[in-house]
Amino acid sequence: MKKILLSVLMMLAVIAIMAQQTTGQLTREDYLQKSKRQKTTAWIMLGGGAAFVAAGAIWWANEYTYGTGNGETVPVAMTIVGGWSVLGSIPVFIASARNKNKANELMVGLKMENAFSYLATRIKYQPFPAISITLPLR
Repeated sequence: MKKILLSVLMMLAVIAIMAQQTTGQLTREDYLQKSKRQKTTAWIMLGGGAAFVAAGAIWWANEYTYGTGNGETVPVAMTIVGGWSVLGSIPVFIASARNKNKANELMVGLKMENAFSYLATRIKYQPFPAISITLPLR
Protein backbone atom coordinates (compact mmCIF):
# COMPACT_ATOMS: atom_id res chain seq x y z
CA MET A 1 0.00 0.00 0.00
CA LYS A 2 2.85 2.37 0.84
CA LYS A 3 4.46 1.71 -2.55
CA ILE A 4 1.24 2.52 -4.41
CA LEU A 5 0.70 5.71 -2.44
CA LEU A 6 4.32 6.75 -2.97
CA SER A 7 4.05 6.05 -6.71
CA VAL A 8 0.88 8.12 -7.02
CA LEU A 9 2.45 11.03 -5.11
CA MET A 10 5.55 10.91 -7.32
CA MET A 11 3.41 11.00 -10.45
CA LEU A 12 1.45 13.97 -9.12
CA ALA A 13 4.68 15.77 -8.29
CA VAL A 14 6.01 15.24 -11.82
CA ILE A 15 2.74 16.51 -13.34
CA ALA A 16 2.82 19.60 -11.12
CA ILE A 17 6.44 20.33 -12.04
CA MET A 18 5.71 20.01 -15.77
CA ALA A 19 2.75 22.37 -15.43
CA GLN A 20 4.98 25.19 -14.15
CA GLN A 21 6.76 25.77 -17.46
CA THR A 22 6.54 29.25 -18.97
CA THR A 23 5.98 30.03 -22.64
CA GLY A 24 8.89 32.46 -23.02
CA GLN A 25 9.55 36.15 -23.52
CA LEU A 26 6.62 38.47 -24.13
CA THR A 27 6.51 40.47 -27.36
CA ARG A 28 6.13 44.23 -27.75
CA GLU A 29 2.42 43.85 -28.56
CA ASP A 30 1.89 41.74 -25.43
CA TYR A 31 3.47 44.43 -23.25
CA LEU A 32 1.44 47.18 -24.92
CA GLN A 33 -1.80 45.25 -24.50
CA LYS A 34 -0.97 44.52 -20.87
CA SER A 35 -0.17 48.20 -20.29
CA LYS A 36 -3.46 49.28 -21.86
CA ARG A 37 -5.49 46.87 -19.72
CA GLN A 38 -3.69 47.98 -16.57
CA LYS A 39 -4.23 51.63 -17.36
CA THR A 40 -7.96 51.00 -17.95
CA THR A 41 -8.16 49.14 -14.64
CA ALA A 42 -6.36 51.95 -12.85
CA TRP A 43 -8.70 54.61 -14.25
CA ILE A 44 -11.74 52.54 -13.23
CA MET A 45 -10.32 52.12 -9.73
CA LEU A 46 -9.55 55.84 -9.49
CA GLY A 47 -12.96 56.97 -10.78
CA GLY A 48 -14.93 54.43 -8.77
CA GLY A 49 -12.95 55.17 -5.64
CA ALA A 50 -13.44 58.91 -6.04
CA ALA A 51 -17.18 58.38 -6.54
CA PHE A 52 -17.35 56.22 -3.40
CA VAL A 53 -15.43 58.81 -1.38
CA ALA A 54 -17.71 61.60 -2.59
CA ALA A 55 -20.92 59.62 -2.06
CA GLY A 56 -19.86 58.41 1.38
CA ALA A 57 -18.77 61.88 2.46
CA ILE A 58 -22.03 63.48 1.26
CA TRP A 59 -24.10 60.76 2.92
CA TRP A 60 -22.16 61.08 6.18
CA ALA A 61 -22.38 64.90 6.10
CA ASN A 62 -26.16 64.75 5.61
CA GLU A 63 -26.58 62.32 8.50
CA TYR A 64 -24.33 64.44 10.70
CA THR A 65 -26.01 67.74 9.74
CA TYR A 66 -29.64 66.65 9.94
CA GLY A 67 -29.23 64.02 12.64
CA THR A 68 -31.05 61.38 10.57
CA GLY A 69 -28.41 58.72 11.08
CA ASN A 70 -28.98 56.04 13.67
CA GLY A 71 -25.38 54.91 14.07
CA GLU A 72 -24.96 53.50 10.57
CA THR A 73 -21.41 52.88 9.46
CA VAL A 74 -22.20 52.53 5.75
CA PRO A 75 -21.10 56.05 4.74
CA VAL A 76 -17.86 55.73 6.67
CA ALA A 77 -17.19 52.32 5.13
CA MET A 78 -17.92 53.70 1.65
CA THR A 79 -15.47 56.53 2.20
CA ILE A 80 -12.75 54.17 3.46
CA VAL A 81 -13.24 51.65 0.64
CA GLY A 82 -13.20 54.46 -1.92
CA GLY A 83 -10.02 55.88 -0.44
CA TRP A 84 -8.31 52.49 -0.58
CA SER A 85 -9.44 52.10 -4.19
CA VAL A 86 -7.96 55.49 -5.10
CA LEU A 87 -4.70 54.59 -3.35
CA GLY A 88 -4.72 51.14 -4.96
CA SER A 89 -4.88 52.66 -8.42
CA ILE A 90 -1.43 54.24 -7.99
CA PRO A 91 0.57 50.96 -8.18
CA VAL A 92 -1.52 49.88 -11.16
CA PHE A 93 -0.65 53.13 -12.99
CA ILE A 94 3.03 52.53 -12.15
CA ALA A 95 2.87 48.93 -13.44
CA SER A 96 1.21 50.16 -16.63
CA ALA A 97 4.01 52.68 -17.21
CA ARG A 98 6.63 50.00 -16.52
CA ASN A 99 5.08 47.65 -19.09
CA LYS A 100 4.88 50.46 -21.65
CA ASN A 101 8.58 51.19 -21.08
CA LYS A 102 9.40 47.51 -21.54
CA ALA A 103 7.49 47.56 -24.84
CA ASN A 104 9.37 50.66 -25.98
CA GLU A 105 12.70 48.99 -25.16
CA LEU A 106 11.83 46.24 -27.62
CA MET A 107 10.98 48.72 -30.37
CA VAL A 108 12.45 48.49 -33.87
CA GLY A 109 10.63 50.20 -36.68
CA LEU A 110 9.96 53.25 -38.79
CA LYS A 111 9.59 56.65 -37.24
CA MET A 112 8.99 60.13 -38.62
CA GLU A 113 11.76 62.58 -37.75
CA ASN A 114 11.94 66.30 -38.45
CA ALA A 115 14.83 68.34 -39.78
CA PHE A 116 15.51 71.84 -41.03
CA SER A 117 15.98 72.12 -44.76
CA TYR A 118 17.77 75.17 -46.13
CA LEU A 119 16.54 76.57 -49.41
CA ALA A 120 17.88 79.64 -51.21
CA THR A 121 16.25 82.30 -49.01
CA ARG A 122 14.32 80.43 -46.35
CA ILE A 123 14.51 77.63 -43.83
CA LYS A 124 11.90 74.89 -44.05
CA TYR A 125 10.94 72.37 -41.34
CA GLN A 126 10.60 69.07 -43.21
CA PRO A 127 9.63 65.57 -41.93
CA PHE A 128 11.44 62.48 -43.22
CA PRO A 129 11.19 58.72 -42.46
CA ALA A 130 13.90 57.14 -40.33
CA ILE A 131 14.62 53.69 -38.95
CA SER A 132 14.45 53.54 -35.18
CA ILE A 133 16.34 50.90 -33.21
CA THR A 134 16.32 50.89 -29.42
CA LEU A 135 18.90 48.78 -27.61
CA PRO A 136 18.56 48.29 -23.86
CA LEU A 137 21.97 48.72 -22.23
CA ARG A 138 21.54 47.10 -18.85
